[in-house]
Amino acid sequence: MPWSANFEKETDILITILDGICTLEDVQNAILYSLDFSRENGTKLFLVDCIKFQPVDTTPIVNAYSLGQFYEDNKVSHKIREAIVVPDNEYIKQNLQFFETTAVNRGYNVKTFESMVKARSWLLQKS
Repeated sequence: MPWSANFEKETDILITILDGICTLEDVQNAILYSLDFSRENGTKLFLVDCIKFQPVDTTPIVNAYSLGQFYEDNKVSHKIREAIVVPDNEYIKQNLQFFETTAVNRGYNVKTFESMVKARSWLLQKS
């Protein structure tokens, strides 16, 4: 499994780490885990660490778009806040930023960051 998840009880943040080569199915499984966890524990704050993320797919822009639809199909709450820390790879970064745009256009509170500190700070701001 190229991803892992940890819950920080003191901040109420679920941290998901995508580590290494991931398929679209791997990413979807991580999302489904996060959704189940959120429904069971009530957390609405998600930090996704993509620093070491490497998509195996040759069409990540299509997958970035389809993930927005995946959120809708799986009834992801519009009350969540999701911070995505992007890798130092311009191609992957642009695709994750495109996902941010598709998610925001669907009414989700998703934002990409280049640092873990800024991502945490944004998540912990009172909305």
